[in-house]
This record gives sequence, C-alpha cells and structure tokens, in this order.
Amino acid sequence: MSEINSEPRLGNPQPARPEDFDAMMASVDEVFRVSRGSPSSMADDYPHVYGPENLPNVMIVKDGPRVASATGIWVNQVRIGTATLTIGGINGVTTLPEYRRHGLGGTVMK
Repeated sequence: MSEINSEPRLGNPQPARPEDFDAMMASVDEVFRVSRGSPSSMADDYPHVYGPENLPNVMIVKDGPRVASATGIWVNQVRIGTATLTIGGINGVTTLPEYRRHGLGGTVMK
C-alpha cells in the first residue's frame, strides 16, 4: 500500500487567468474578509485590481486547483505638474494560513 503524499505541490508564480478567478478570490476573501468577519468581497471593493483587464497583474501560486498565495498590482499613471509617473499599487498580499512561512508572499511580490 502506498502512502498518500500530503505535502503541497506548489506551482511556479504565474499571472492569474480568468479560470483562476474563483479560487483566487476564495483565498483572498478568506484572508481579508471571512477571517475578519466581513462579508464583502475584495473583488467588489477593488474592481480595478481584480477585474478581468488587470488579471495579468495579479500573481498567484497554486497548489493544484487551490490558490495558496496571491497579490494584486494596479498600474496607474499619475500627473504631477508636467511629469507623468507610472506607479503601481500593491493590494492584498495573501497567503492562506497553512501555506505561511515558506516565502510565498515574497515570491508573488517578485
């Protein structure tokens, strides 16, 4: 009889795809909403980050179909006088509790 491997099989960091959206938001909402007793959705609160057009700027690490870690970056241009600056805002660096202490937050930030 073979043993069942319970170790996570983490994938490489990758941009979120539309088919990852539900699993990604389940993880982000678990960390930033459900665990804090808030029913609202991060996707509803930050549509500019989690909307379909920005998914290439949301990095995830998956364990099978589950999203273990994620972070959203929102790229924007700001005008200050005659200068135009391209800036990025960081939103919701998420790592599910059972995947913490393995450097995944830093991995999705890179």
